[in-house]
Amino acid sequence: MRLLKALAEPALAIAAGVIAAYGFPPNGIGLLTLVGLAVFAWRLPRASPRAAAGRAWLFATAWHFTALAWVSEAFLVTFPGIGVAALAPVFGEAAQGIPITC
Repeated sequence: MRLLKALAEPALAIAAGVIAAYGFPPNGIGLLTLVGLAVFAWRLPRASPRAAAGRAWLFATAWHFTALAWVSEAFLVTFPGIGVAALAPVFGEAAQGIPITC
């Protein structure tokens, strides 16, 4: 029971960060950003400065990884397909002779 109490506040900070991230594109549910920030701000004054810093780090990290996860999809291309077309401006004439197949 004591361990559960100790993990409740950090878990709430992580959950608030994830909820706040869904207010940003591509999801764009703006009200969730306010809800996540409100939950985080509601619990923060009760913590010591060290605990508050740790919870702020957990909130920000959870927000960052959730809000920016869609950016990594731009790099998930197959090399024989679209990936080669993306290299054409970089390599110029050397990449023009490569057949593009999907």
